[in-house]
Amino acid sequence: DMLPNADLSDKIATGFHRNTMVNEEGGIDVEEFRYHSLVDRVHTTSTTFLGLTIACAQCHDHKYDPISQKEYYQFLAFLNNADEPVMKVPDPETTAKREDLMKRIAKLESDLPNQFPPYEEGTKWTPLKPHRFASTGGATLARDQDGVMYAVGANPEKATYTLRARVGSEVIDQLRLVVLPDSDLGGKGPGRTPHGNFVLSEFEVSVVPEGGRQIIPLEIAEASADFSQEGYDISASIDGDASTGWGIAPKEGDLSQSRTAVFRLKDPLKFENGANLTFRLVQNFGGSHTIQKFKLSAGQDYKRFYNPDLPIEEQREQHLAAKFKEWADTESAKAREWTSLPPKEIRSEHNVTLTVLEDDSVLASGDNPNRDTYTALYEPGTDQVTGIKIEVLPDESLPMDGPGRGMVLGTGTFMLSEVYLYALPKGATVGVEGTTIELKNPSADFHQENRDPKPALDRVLDTGWAINGQVGKPHWLVLEASSPVSLEKGSQLKLVLSQHYIHQETIGRFRFSVTSEGEDLKANPWPADIESILAKSEEDR
Repeated sequence: DMLPNADLSDKIATGFHRNTMVNEEGGIDVEEFRYHSLVDRVHTTSTTFLGLTIACAQCHDHKYDPISQKEYYQFLAFLNNADEPVMKVPDPETTAKREDLMKRIAKLESDLPNQFPPYEEGTKWTPLKPHRFASTGGATLARDQDGVMYAVGANPEKATYTLRARVGSEVIDQLRLVVLPDSDLGGKGPGRTPHGNFVLSEFEVSVVPEGGRQIIPLEIAEASADFSQEGYDISASIDGDASTGWGIAPKEGDLSQSRTAVFRLKDPLKFENGANLTFRLVQNFGGSHTIQKFKLSAGQDYKRFYNPDLPIEEQREQHLAAKFKEWADTESAKAREWTSLPPKEIRSEHNVTLTVLEDDSVLASGDNPNRDTYTALYEPGTDQVTGIKIEVLPDESLPMDGPGRGMVLGTGTFMLSEVYLYALPKGATVGVEGTTIELKNPSADFHQENRDPKPALDRVLDTGWAINGQVGKPHWLVLEASSPVSLEKGSQLKLVLSQHYIHQETIGRFRFSVTSEGEDLKANPWPADIESILAKSEEDR
């Protein structure tokens, strides 16, 4: 990769030069095996490019070799100081496809403002109040004044509920079923089984126009639900097979919450004089898997134009501005004003080079140990701290742009084992122990599976927060002080980041910030610059 005027094929041709074996076993010392790779590179280079047998000089001078042992290690030191770049080597076809896709994406993104709807859209739901209802199997259906239905009395193995409800002249394009738990009825969920589950085998609807006699079956185009049990998807309630159905039992947790199913009609309904809808809720699973409490509604999608007399572009602009303000007002309540701090002093336990950048972040380079601990000293310049934020940031010098330095278990990854925070008096150095500041409620914008932020405070070194799966992006960890920390003028904060995993899973670039605002601090989904804007008053944004 350092050849003068090298093109991609030249760089690919030298790939064998660093094609050495990697040991991923958990107990190995990464630096030891990196050294073995380096020795292999010395021998490969001397044999392939120089035509020399240099291996003997690794251990001693040799009378038949023109290279001394000293020169051998000078050569090794030269290769040891070469950067290890990550080179992208796409083939021409892939490159052409990528360029075409990027052009298409850019075109679509540039047109996004024109795609924003000039109207508010949603669904208007009208609760139904069935006036006729019955159940097979001996159960009794009852209705309250709001239209909520109850199954009481006998609890049959199977049951079919039949209900009739009148609708007006409005358009109806979907129907909704909400199943409700009710502890007063002795159940643990919306169903009549001891555990509270049910299975809705079929959901059928027909209509009779007001004053008419012809029963018209309604075709349901699709069904959706806010939750479906594995193997009992909502789609099974409209498949015409009474041996399947919709269930709501989760893998973990109980059933003591309401669930909603929506059934969209193939053809919207509209009758000038209204009509009567007849519902059949077939529950054929057995074992008393029937519904205990539920309600029905009829719905219609709508589009509401706020200023229909204006040109469509002006309507779109006004609607976009209104929705953006609505979003900003909601999100600003969650935002906090964070102040990033440059470290006055910083050290690495294993002599990694830590460089403070202009944006107050710290970049790691040089030695890449298996594990490390960073200790940094900051002057907050405030008399109170309620929480801290640790941002891990990408950088082109890191593997896959970071934010970690890992190269084995995941390129560009890290694991933050523990976070410690101390208060130090004015003038103290980073070596002073200081007063421990207790932290709580760790939260992060993202974490990989089984590596959430909570272990960053559990004082167990082989657990921690990690972000494999989203490398090359900024991420952040927020920790709240157990109680607001009062600081005297000139007081300092000492931050300790323990990274005690394996395979060089250390942080490549990070930034430290503090806040004195509010309680119940959480990691918000926006980057630091967006949160800073949202934290300001509307006039100052």
